[in-house]
Amino acid sequence: MQQRFIGIMMLVVAVTGKTPAWAGDKGLEKALRQTSPLPRPIEVRRPVDVTLDQFRQLVLAYGIPMGYGPIVIEIDYLGNISMNDKYPNDIGQYARDVLAKIGVFRTFRTLPQAAASTGSSGFVLPQLLRERGTPPKPNFRLVGSIVGAEQVVVKGRNGRLDGQGGGGQTATNGGASFDRGSTVTAITIALTLETWDSLDVEGASARYRIFVEQTESNRGVDLYVGGNGFGLGSRLRITQDSSDAIYDSMAVNLIQILGAALKLPVHRIDSQFRRDAALEQRVRQEFGGLTDLELEDELRRFMLVDGFKIGRQPGPLPPADKAMLMLEMQHRGLRVERAGMMEMTMQFWRGLNYQEAANRVAEIRVENNLKARQNREQEAIQQAALRVDPREFGFTPGSRIIVVDLSRIGRPDLLQRISATLQRCSICGEVRWHPQKPLIGLNTAMKESDVQYLMNSTRLPLEFVWSHVDSPRLLVVPASGTPQQGVSAAAK
Repeated sequence: MQQRFIGIMMLVVAVTGKTPAWAGDKGLEKALRQTSPLPRPIEVRRPVDVTLDQFRQLVLAYGIPMGYGPIVIEIDYLGNISMNDKYPNDIGQYARDVLAKIGVFRTFRTLPQAAASTGSSGFVLPQLLRERGTPPKPNFRLVGSIVGAEQVVVKGRNGRLDGQGGGGQTATNGGASFDRGSTVTAITIALTLETWDSLDVEGASARYRIFVEQTESNRGVDLYVGGNGFGLGSRLRITQDSSDAIYDSMAVNLIQILGAALKLPVHRIDSQFRRDAALEQRVRQEFGGLTDLELEDELRRFMLVDGFKIGRQPGPLPPADKAMLMLEMQHRGLRVERAGMMEMTMQFWRGLNYQEAANRVAEIRVENNLKARQNREQEAIQQAALRVDPREFGFTPGSRIIVVDLSRIGRPDLLQRISATLQRCSICGEVRWHPQKPLIGLNTAMKESDVQYLMNSTRLPLEFVWSHVDSPRLLVVPASGTPQQGVSAAAK
């Protein structure tokens, strides 16, 4: 490492023609080579990270019952208004670190990090703003600052002991001294959550204070005999890491305000969060404003994440699920009526096993994501199957055609009548059957509405569905109640 550093500096000299101040100093060069290598970086882990992981589980567990999905948070410039320049002028990155540690939130900064630089960044900021992508509309905006960083305790203690004896060449004197002091600084961080339109979220404001201590100890002793002697001393300064203090305070602040915004009982994850009676009352009022069907659906979602084998489809409960709900209410000693449903909902909110529920929600999300990917894959296959090239009908490449899809028509008599209607049409242009599929291609300038009007003129019991993949496609479907048979190629 040191050899590389010296080599780089020599290259700088060669390129710039400037000689560093230490060049030619053999003693300094030797000292650089003998410098101990840097220790390996270590991951910083804080005790509060355990609480953050519990909060992650709480957010996951209550996401489905409380009806929120992915949450995007915009982090504003979180400045330092404490008049103490020892601390960062922007603590937004601390907020982003904490939210990333929780893992269920997505964040972006209102301004690039360069905006918080104490140097001259005015010439790069416009360019950075141009190069940023357009962020999504946030669910919340985080605002706040360091509102105080003051020394609240300064304590010191010192003493000295001197002695003298003998005379002449044997005169002896000596002494011992000590000095010890401590300073405690209170750092206060205040945060508030806003909605995207800059209105504050009810109850989502918090202010936490943390104390950082610095101690310093000096000791010394000296002894002289006949004018000759020695003196020894030591100095020790221990300072708690202010960056850890800011991170910890930011963490508990964010848990407090996000819990209020998402209506979560955060007192269940750590005793430092007190039970919020006002929040519980807001939750009860919110549940009380639901209709009976909505309240049933709320209970269904709580029961789903609590491990009950209940359906996932929203809407009115099917008889089996309704019976399960009523049985659980009776098991809890609740009357099967609206008041009983309200109480059962609050019981779930207050006492949901959020650790196990979080695992179930994670499994549900994996299943839903897999199903969504399978649906997209199937849709892509279906869309590919719908694509028809005009050349498959024998038309000129690039011709404007309308495809009439008769794959759902099983009755030969209906196929014959539809085909005859299109063949007799004087304005339909060229009408051709596909050589392999139950499709009719019209090389025509007709509007889609004109083609459907022509099909309706047959007065057959048909329904129509339009799609647009390359060419307009009209799917002809028998009306409900029309008897079906296998597709017959004889209709051609």
